[in-house]
Amino acid sequence: MNGNLQAPTEARRFSVTFTLGRLQTYKTEGVDVRQVRIREHTPSLTVPDYGGDVILRHVTIDCAEPYELAKFWSEVTGWAVSDEDVPGDSEVLVEAPSPVPGILFIRVPEGKTVKNRIHFDWVPTDRTRDEEAERVIALGARVYEDHRTADGRGWVTLLDPEGNEFCIERSEAERTATPR
Repeated sequence: MNGNLQAPTEARRFSVTFTLGRLQTYKTEGVDVRQVRIREHTPSLTVPDYGGDVILRHVTIDCAEPYELAKFWSEVTGWAVSDEDVPGDSEVLVEAPSPVPGILFIRVPEGKTVKNRIHFDWVPTDRTRDEEAERVIALGARVYEDHRTADGRGWVTLLDPEGNEFCIERSEAERTATPR
């Protein structure tokens, strides 16, 4: 693949076509300089045919401190921060097991100001919902909205260290024990 960059339509946004492993720098509108480490599929990656026209590669989250937020999410998920990333990078990847999309954190100048239009719903695999919520709170999350009910159903909405919403739902064992 040959690399090229397309000029953004506004200073905060950019589009990039890339070459594996290359670091590219460019100016947007003559004011804003961005550096982007370009990511590409691992050459030996085999992607199963899911019958669609595209495959979700990453979920990207704008943030102020990509490496610090990636470390938090790495602890939450148990997935590794990419070996390519170091503190201070402007974009940092938490690598998920295939075929799950990774979580890519990109530094942006503006802070979060409104509720997310999309968020993660997590289901614990070896703990209860409440145990998982407590574990994640101990890592630095905080409760935003509590939708748990007295009969054991519901979920809890938390905020990550930069205020992004996410939910912890009941585990599969809890769902089986107390069906909807």
